[in-house]
Amino acid sequence: RDGVGILARFASPEGIALARGGLVVADSANHTIRFVTLTGTASTLAGTPGTAGSADGPGAAAAFSFPVGLAADTNGNVFIADSKNHAIRKLDSGDVVSTIPIAVGELFEPSSVVVGDDNNLWVADTRNHTVKLIAQDGTVLLRVGANSRFDSGAQDSLYAAEARFNRPSGLLWL
Repeated sequence: RDGVGILARFASPEGIALARGGLVVADSANHTIRFVTLTGTASTLAGTPGTAGSADGPGAAAAFSFPVGLAADTNGNVFIADSKNHAIRKLDSGDVVSTIPIAVGELFEPSSVVVGDDNNLWVADTRNHTVKLIAQDGTVLLRVGANSRFDSGAQDSLYAAEARFNRPSGLLWL
């Protein structure tokens, strides 16, 4: 529920991005993206609390299914790892949601996204046990891991495709 201070309610907040002069929060179990001002007022930017789905559009017309990781760029856009929709979504500076166009089946429960210096997106593709890069043209490149739901592990390698992860879930851009 939107509100000030202790009157605001969240259900499994999973991701936070410092953006737009406050905090953008992935309110995962409420299937919404929220904003918290520096004075403690929480409001819903996109999605309808308690309603899961997959829809692009402005504000409450948008729908998510357990959004988790968030990243903001310098233009006020927020990128969302929409885990159960197996997608990366973009909330633009006008609070309109769109889905980043990539091939169906490319991601499986992504949990984290970061914006690189070149504005490409890096994604922890959790259930595929990989880290991927999504270029600005929508091309998806496997960066590290085997890209198989059945090939997890913990293995270092000089060769990215031979390295193994077990459900990577967080990324940090330095």
